[in-house]
Amino acid sequence: MLKKAIHYSVVAKVNPKDSEGDPLYYAQVQSRGSVSLSTIARRIQQTCTVTRADIMGTLAALEQTICEGLANGEIIRLGELGSLQMLIRSKGADTEKDYTTDLIHRVYPLFRPGEGLQDMLDTLTYAQVEPKTTKDKKQA
Repeated sequence: MLKKAIHYSVVAKVNPKDSEGDPLYYAQVQSRGSVSLSTIARRIQQTCTVTRADIMGTLAALEQTICEGLANGEIIRLGELGSLQMLIRSKGADTEKDYTTDLIHRVYPLFRPGEGLQDMLDTLTYAQVEPKTTKDKKQA
């Protein structure tokens, strides 16, 4: 069973309300590594009868299907895991007629956690750790 604790460090950041004043201290998540698609497939294989190769193929097809759906403007519902949909950020125009796609400056996927993922988020614990150094960040 994986440990359920978010590692964080406390770091000083400029106060957005007073950039000339003293910094404020905030929690910053410290990654404990990353998990590859292959590792995910291996972990899933340990809990069911499907082979790692079959899982890898399914996950690759899932990625492609999600990308195609998002590019088509669809909301992707992933059961209790959550849903994905595209959001758009743009500058405003004085009139509808004046609006052009040149005013769009960012399009990105938004993830909304489902009930299963939200339950996990509600039960997390936290462990404070030392901030990573620049050398540590390059290795992670």
